[in-house]
This record gives sequence, structure tokens and C-alpha cells, in this order.
Amino acid sequence: RTAFAAGHLFYGRDHSLRAQPFDPERLQPSGSTVSIAEQELEEDPGFSHSEFSVSQDGVLVFQSLADSVSKLMWFDQSGKELSQIAEVGYRDPRLSPDGRFLAISSDDARNGKFFVRVYDLARGVATRLTEGGSDESPVWSHDGAELAYDTFDGKSFYLKAVPADGSSPPQLLLKGAAIMRHLDWSPD
Repeated sequence: RTAFAAGHLFYGRDHSLRAQPFDPERLQPSGSTVSIAEQELEEDPGFSHSEFSVSQDGVLVFQSLADSVSKLMWFDQSGKELSQIAEVGYRDPRLSPDGRFLAISSDDARNGKFFVRVYDLARGVATRLTEGGSDESPVWSHDGAELAYDTFDGKSFYLKAVPADGSSPPQLLLKGAAIMRHLDWSPD
């Protein structure tokens, strides 16, 4: 997302909000880029989009990742809350086939960098399985031994798989320049 206001182009890059002085008459930058907020914006790599809004007089609003807290909660069939997972910053929850583990995307530092974790529901302990920083949407293999997930390095999209117990590093399944998303892992 890019916006023009108060003589500046505003845009998100690498989870930071930036402002570039811009001359609309010459259609050229007219000064140095200034960082408005570091490591604060959540970006959607599939759409190269960051959420912020700026008025023509330069008033700016954005939702800080540091203030955007998600919690995972358990509910019964009637909608009554039963419990919560204490940690925050988890999303994309997927229960393992046996129901003992929860795969999640985790923003540990609340800075927009996501990693795949497996949360042991009985012990209340999460283990980080990936190191990419843009690893999302984990899904379980039918036997619960592996997780597939999406990742993006700024240029290419990847689909990778990693053992659910963290016994070896992630393996590349697919790579492409176009957006790649998975929905599930087939039983066969």
C-alpha cells in the first residue's frame, strides 16, 4: 500500500512505515526517506499490503504489531469459554490428528516475523520448528509426523515441510514467483 499526503509518499517495507518526500509536479522523490515506525507493521506478502491510513494534512494512523495481541481460546459447544493458551501472538491454529498438539504461526517478538511452532497441549509447552520469519499456515500430515507451511523471502513463495518433532530442518516442496498457498494435506 502506498499513499500520498502532505508532500510525502507513505509506504510499508520490511515491517516499517516510511515516508519519502515527493514532488508531484516532477513525479520524483525530492528528499531522503524517513522511517516513521520500525518493526511495527504487519504485512501480507501475498498482496504486498500494509495497513495504515494518512490524511492530506499528514495525520497518520496504523495498528502497531506490538499492540495487536491475539489469544487462542477453547470453547464448549454452547460457546462458553473453557480456557486460554497463556501465550499471545499465535495464529493459524491446527490441531494434530490425535488432538494432542496444536500447530501455530507464532509472532514471538510481536514484530511481524512469524515462525511455525508446535504447542504440546498436555504440557503447555511450545517448540519452535522454523527460522524463516515469514512462516505461516501450518497443516498436519495425515499421520501427524510432519507439517507443511507457506513462507516468503521477499522475492519468491515457498511451500516447505518440517518434522513435527523438530528432528530435522525444513525441506523445500515447491518454489514459485507467484503466490502459493496450501489449504490442507490430503490423506493419501
